[in-house]
Amino acid sequence: MVRNVVFDIMGVLVTGNYRQAIVEKLHLTPGEFISLIRIMTSDLWHRCDLGEFYGINEVIDRLETTPCVREALLGSYAVFNRENKQMSSLMKELKRDCKVYLLSNLSHKMKDDMSCYSFFDNCDGHIFSYEEKLGKPDPEIFNRLIHRYGLKPEETVFIDDNPANIRTAGKMGFIAIRHLWTPFTIERVRRIIRKTG
Repeated sequence: MVRNVVFDIMGVLVTGNYRQAIVEKLHLTPGEFISLIRIMTSDLWHRCDLGEFYGINEVIDRLETTPCVREALLGSYAVFNRENKQMSSLMKELKRDCKVYLLSNLSHKMKDDMSCYSFFDNCDGHIFSYEEKLGKPDPEIFNRLIHRYGLKPEETVFIDDNPANIRTAGKMGFIAIRHLWTPFTIERVRRIIRKTG
């Protein structure tokens, strides 16, 4: 029986192609876009997700950037992304019969920028990388979720868009669903809950 559902945030509960939106809104050149991607996939960015810094704004002066890239990095995530209302509705629906949790890699600034989204108020608990100083797909962050909330992986659906995170969750016994398309994910979750309920 499924008793818990764990949601990732970026790419699942929050949609929108952040990178594409930045390019369109700020009119980045191809070189600036490549610079932005390098920064967003850098060790420095990962260290922000692990809580070493509040956000990229604390370390922006260490980076060689153009004014447009700097503006993109300092902008609010809420400006370039939007809450996936269908997934947030699914979360509310599931709360009738299950506990729902958040497990996400994000910096403190990202969390603050997205605090207006309703799903934060609808969860029974969360594990965020910046608070734990640890990120997915490291099995230890999944273990913290299990122990902090008394979850049994075999009774827990885990939804994420990242294949590495899905692999780790599956190896640990979670019912892992890779999120690619919202209607498919919603149907799959409902089907699993009906089947095990």
